Amino acid sequence: MKKTNRMFNVLLIAAAALVLLPMAGVTYAVPVGSYEVGDFSSFNRDLTLGAEIQEDDIMTIGGFNTLQLSGDKEYVKTVEGLQGFTYQSDWSWMTIIKSDQLANYRVFMRGMAWADKAGDFDLRVDAGTNSMYSWNTPFWKQLSASDAAINNTDLVWLAGTYDILDSTYRLYVNGTEVNSMSIAPMDDRDNNNPLNINGQWANNNHGVGNVYVEGSFSIAQLILSKSLFSASDLQTAYANGEYMTSNGNTWFDFKVESTTSVPEPATMLLLGAGLIGLAGFRKKYLK
Repeated sequence: MKKTNRMFNVLLIAAAALVLLPMAGVTYAVPVGSYEVGDFSSFNRDLTLGAEIQEDDIMTIGGFNTLQLSGDKEYVKTVEGLQGFTYQSDWSWMTIIKSDQLANYRVFMRGMAWADKAGDFDLRVDAGTNSMYSWNTPFWKQLSASDAAINNTDLVWLAGTYDILDSTYRLYVNGTEVNSMSIAPMDDRDNNNPLNINGQWANNNHGVGNVYVEGSFSIAQLILSKSLFSASDLQTAYANGEYMTSNGNTWFDFKVESTTSVPEPATMLLLGAGLIGLAGFRKKYLK
């Protein structure tokens, strides 16, 4: 009987592991139809989505689930700020997008319109002139990436990295460095401005509503890391058509994931309840 008990215990523990291990990685993102839109970093930051985002805004491009954003009511915003992201550290961002227009538009902005703070930064793209521009407070500083492979037909991998040792900010297009400039380190410990994908958060200033949108595009990933993305890592992600991989330094990792192959939390809880029932059965009948 003791041998039977031991065998039952082993089976119970194994079954519990099959239930609990998937739950350990569950991210409670925002549901959009049969997809989840969210921050899939370890921070799992709460997001607000524009009221007009629907499942038909999600489409597959180059093997990625992408979210198409256009207009003041289609945006993604962090509920909280990113205090300390740039403070005394290397930092990087990388985004995978496809432009739906040729004119100048803003992909993302860490900040608020007409309420700039140290540590704010953004990305603007002009596919018509093959240019990208990045802005960093406390000053407007634009970097042109002319003759880069930016267009409105393909996904492009765009990145910015900041090396605190030499105070250098670099821009990359499809894994290739296209420009650089010197920027003094930014103390953003008091910066509670949100990160907004598509335009800039206006908070009803200047009569433009909550969001001031400038363009239309599809986005597969926006990842922020408190580390320095290397040129080789960026080149590899582009060459292999991959996401930039999250790690322990990742502060934000926006993606769109299908829920059809991921067990829902309610299902996992039901399985857990079944295991508890098995434990009760063992106690009652295997004494």
